[in-house]
Amino acid sequence: MTLRDLGDDKGVPQALQIMDQAEQRGVQLRWRSLLFVLSLMRRHATEKYSFEKQLGLYVRLESDPDYEFRPIDQFRTAVLCYQTNRYAEGQERFRKLRERIRQTGEAVLHVRDVWRDPSNPEQPRLTAIRVTKLITEWRAYGEVTDFHQTIPLRPRHFEPPPELHHVESCVVRFERNGPLAVPPRFEGL
Repeated sequence: MTLRDLGDDKGVPQALQIMDQAEQRGVQLRWRSLLFVLSLMRRHATEKYSFEKQLGLYVRLESDPDYEFRPIDQFRTAVLCYQTNRYAEGQERFRKLRERIRQTGEAVLHVRDVWRDPSNPEQPRLTAIRVTKLITEWRAYGEVTDFHQTIPLRPRHFEPPPELHHVESCVVRFERNGPLAVPPRFEGL
């Protein structure tokens, strides 16, 4: 029997249960098993929002001496740090990811996620940004009030474009370079 035989609705929860039972019985999950569990969690209706558990699995994966942590793993771990209120750690992980991509010339990631609402993780979290530096109509920086970090924004995306020291409602989108403030309409709000 395979996951394909059961379909995602039944197969994914059953496979997660089997992996959990194995670990409860003392089976040490190595990197292949950890990647499998993480892929199952991303496909599961509710487990995809178990951010603490996923972060714990990524930390275990990162410490496995037989596994080379990939850029996609670094990205997902950094995003999970933000989802679990570990903002400084998430910021540092994004810095290391940018540095790795610059130094190695590895393929550019085309991934995206959003900072999620803790009461309804299917929705992006609405927050605010205070513009602290305007460079051009396409480049500016501001401080996100909820996690007190300065992140980029593109003033032209907002209607009307914000002025210096203006507070703007936004959603935090995660891209390969880290967090980016975008208008709520960009994420369906």
